[in-house]
Amino acid sequence: MRVYKFLSKKWAMESLRKRQLKASRFSEVNDPFEFNCIDLPDPILRATWRGIFQPMDSSTGFVSFSKNWNNPVVWGHYADNHHGLALGFDIRDDPTRLMEIDYVEELLSLPSATEHQTAALNALLKKVPKTKFAHWKYEDEVRWLDSLGFFDGPDEKGKYFLPYSDHLKLREVIIGAKSQATSCEINEVLEGAEGVTITTARIAFRSFSVVTQHARSKQK
Repeated sequence: MRVYKFLSKKWAMESLRKRQLKASRFSEVNDPFEFNCIDLPDPILRATWRGIFQPMDSSTGFVSFSKNWNNPVVWGHYADNHHGLALGFDIRDDPTRLMEIDYVEELLSLPSATEHQTAALNALLKKVPKTKFAHWKYEDEVRWLDSLGFFDGPDEKGKYFLPYSDHLKLREVIIGAKSQATSCEINEVLEGAEGVTITTARIAFRSFSVVTQHARSKQK
């Protein structure tokens, strides 16, 4: 599957230099409903859910991607208002780790008293990490989720990273429509990498989209 990571120029160049992407925990991201997308009307239920959330948050990491790079809103929100870069990866289809996000209008419900509690709760826990409010749908998100032990780290700041590998192969670098990044500096960082195409993006003339301007170079 080809997926895209949007970053400011600074962090994109850092990623290319170190051949890795930073992993996030649920409590660190900009959506407060990450892993908290449950209808919890009762204080006791809320306390119970916190008891589930906290150990998951401390032991799990994920890296988010978009399934396409053409949405101008994603560029505006995650690539420094089109001044950044989009990195395109071929990522291994692993159903145990890779998940497409389900976008919903309403919070998920806890199992009812009439349901088989263990089976229903396990099913819910599989849904929660890949459920987001429908208004996030523009991200067209797919995420790699795993235990923190799978990632590299922690570093001196307690951060974890997903290294480029056979699971995560860099294939494209797309320079934002307003970016000052150049193909020369990207090629310097990519020295030794094979099969990576560098492309410049522009704003489309006849649609609300970001499209290819021209290919600048290709690593061989």
